Amino acid sequence: MTKLSMNLYDSLCRVFDKLKNCNFIQMTWFGMGSVTSDDLKAFNDYFDLEPKRQVWGDWDMLFFEKDGKRLDSSDYAEMKKQIDLEIDRLKQQEVKQSPKVKIKLKYDDYGWLSPDGEFYPSEWGTHQTKATEILDEKGWTSEAWKMQQSEERLTDADYLSKYKNFILIHSASQGIPYPTILEGKRLTKKQKEFLYDFYMERNYVSLAYKYFNE
Repeated sequence: MTKLSMNLYDSLCRVFDKLKNCNFIQMTWFGMGSVTSDDLKAFNDYFDLEPKRQVWGDWDMLFFEKDGKRLDSSDYAEMKKQIDLEIDRLKQQEVKQSPKVKIKLKYDDYGWLSPDGEFYPSEWGTHQTKATEILDEKGWTSEAWKMQQSEERLTDADYLSKYKNFILIHSASQGIPYPTILEGKRLTKKQKEFLYDFYMERNYVSLAYKYFNE
């Protein structure tokens, strides 16, 4: 198997992105999409696949087979998981082998992220207090208080997440910080861009791509 590199990982991810919602690639997407013939060759070579092309009416579909079996979405999900784990392992190995220099990160580990991508740092365990400060700074204290009269147990942090679409970046165990995304909420483009930079500077490549592509 070809050794994984960052450039190869990017190439494979472009193909996986096209396979995200189906088990084939529509070849007529090439003029509009980011996948190239070199990406497809790298995908076939790395995973040792056999491409199968099928034309049906206006559809020009490219499937992938391995050992005579046509791959489906569950296969692609497992393959993507494998390269995510491998690229993270390589990045961590690279960090361990590099000189032990204390690097000042651009972003603190914990805090609140607004829909427009502005980050409000908050030390571990202080997110409730920081939420109150943000409400005050933005002039939302009064409207939050009115909502709290009708919604029992609605904290300032809850209000910020539920009604203002802020994302809390936190870790209960003080480990890897993760964004807390409420059910039914979607990340904005600015939040995705922030999280990509946030995780890339920490060498968590798979997390960077995960949230950027959500």
